[in-house]
Amino acid sequence: MHTHDIESRAVPELAPMSRPAYQGRWHFLYGTLLIVMAAVTLGSHVRLQLELTSHTMPDPAIDTAVRVRRHARDLAIDAASAIEAAADNDTHGVRRYANSASHSVRAIGATLEALAAHDEEQPRPLEATHYAEQMANLHAGVAAAVEELAAAERGPGIGSVVPICRGIETVSAQMVTVTDRAIRDLTAVHDEEHRNLSRSSLALAAVTALLFTAYAGLMLGPVARTVRAQLRELERARAVAMEGIRSKGEFLANVTHELRTPLTSILGYAELLRDPRTPEAERAEYAGIIHNNGTHLLQLINDLLDLAKLDAGRMTVSRVACSPAEIVEQTVQLLRPAAERKRLTLEYVVHDGVPRSIESDPDRLRQVLVNLAGNAVKFTFSGGVRIEVHADGEPHRPTGIRFEIHDTGIGIDEETLARLFTPFVQAETATTRRFGGTGLGLAISNDLARLLGGRITVQSERARGSVFTLRLNLPESRSNEASFALDAANPLRGVRVLLAEDGDDNRRLLTHLLRAAGAHVETARNGLEACALAEATPAPFSVILMDLQMPELDGLGAVRKLRSGGCRTPIVALTANNRPNDREACFEAGCDDYLVKPIERARLIAECRRWHDEGERAVPDRRAAA
Repeated sequence: MHTHDIESRAVPELAPMSRPAYQGRWHFLYGTLLIVMAAVTLGSHVRLQLELTSHTMPDPAIDTAVRVRRHARDLAIDAASAIEAAADNDTHGVRRYANSASHSVRAIGATLEALAAHDEEQPRPLEATHYAEQMANLHAGVAAAVEELAAAERGPGIGSVVPICRGIETVSAQMVTVTDRAIRDLTAVHDEEHRNLSRSSLALAAVTALLFTAYAGLMLGPVARTVRAQLRELERARAVAMEGIRSKGEFLANVTHELRTPLTSILGYAELLRDPRTPEAERAEYAGIIHNNGTHLLQLINDLLDLAKLDAGRMTVSRVACSPAEIVEQTVQLLRPAAERKRLTLEYVVHDGVPRSIESDPDRLRQVLVNLAGNAVKFTFSGGVRIEVHADGEPHRPTGIRFEIHDTGIGIDEETLARLFTPFVQAETATTRRFGGTGLGLAISNDLARLLGGRITVQSERARGSVFTLRLNLPESRSNEASFALDAANPLRGVRVLLAEDGDDNRRLLTHLLRAAGAHVETARNGLEACALAEATPAPFSVILMDLQMPELDGLGAVRKLRSGGCRTPIVALTANNRPNDREACFEAGCDDYLVKPIERARLIAECRRWHDEGERAVPDRRAAA
């Protein structure tokens, strides 16, 4: 352990100043006097604070007025109810309301007695005494009226009940008026007393502070130490702020580099493609380079958008039937060219017991696996990468799935492991320069794993390789597992698709992808054409792909028109927006699903196939219902 010794210097002894010998004694006496005065004022301030604390307790007179007002209102309600019962010749109703009125009168009496008992212990203000006497007089009057009411309802007839109840209502109204004035006036008195106490307390606090400040002025040594400590804290805070600024600067530099690199390749090779002298063999190579760089650029933009949505808490995941084996196979196919360029082996193993179908979000699960396995390929130079899929739990009833990504790469030291899942972090700055990247992949993958109901763990050793493990606690899917056995060459054979897209390039591209997969495709340039085709075509479509932003009639308007006309064909919205309110608007209009552009070929084909199969299964159910 390295140590750093601070050189200590001897403090020179100060020569005594020429001053009177009695100055030190006066200094001591002055400080003692300040302390005594400060202690006295502090004691007075504490006493006033205790009085303020007790003064914040509910005032008995105000509390009594509030209670009496509540019971007086109840009494008025009982009297009015008794009048209605007498009008209906309801003897039982009159008796019930008379008993309730008696209860209210007794409650008022008990409240006034409690106030009188409190007054014997502590004198009350004149205003409180005045209102207490008024409430007591009104209570005596209403108590007599309630007794008359009780006697009347026990008599042979109930004809005299109405005038008695009218009198009770009048007295109750007077009591409510008196209590309202009492609450208002007594509250004003109480608030004024509280303000006076507060002013006195603040004045004493100010005097106490001044005295202590004057005494502290004599103690320059502690003050100096405090100032030095605060300066050290400020310096540490400044260092932290500068580190944050440096991290943001490095991140912006990395992002700028990662954006400019593929853009440079795309623009450069696009110029070469436009050159008529470029040979056809090189044109195919250049097109592939442009495609690869565009894919990298799109991935970077998606990472930034995902990080923003995760930070804002707006990232959502779906739960659909998907095959873990197919997702792993797609991951390997995506990464195999990169592994072959580095002469690495890339393989996967699906062990026994792994279910063929689970309920999860296939896109997000694939994104996590591609990030983890892509990092493994990036940081491995010899050997290879292996993805293993295990089932957790019983062999026939797994409770979870475990994806393990093994590599023989450079490994990660223990210090870096602690901050590996922090955004913008890679192993070191040199790693960023050597391997590229922004350091977002693992942070996004970790958050996505939690959204999927799982977690990511890592085991690594420097120069020995790493093992990243994704554990998902997912139930086994109840979907039809036979749906995975499709025609590999024409997975959309027998599927009829109506594509509504106003963009010529997008419409041509999507039509080509769908027809290449075996689908029969009809196209429309706007919502009106789509509605006309859907209504005029004799054979129903398997699925309708509806762009949202189109001229003449937009996608949502077309969906509403089709649904209002009785169209039951599945409709999948196509849009470049991915905001939660956009999804809700699509589903409210009548869409069955929602795809965000750009759409991967495999995802497009899988969605069309899924909705075609859903429609095939729904036809027998509709026939049976008919």
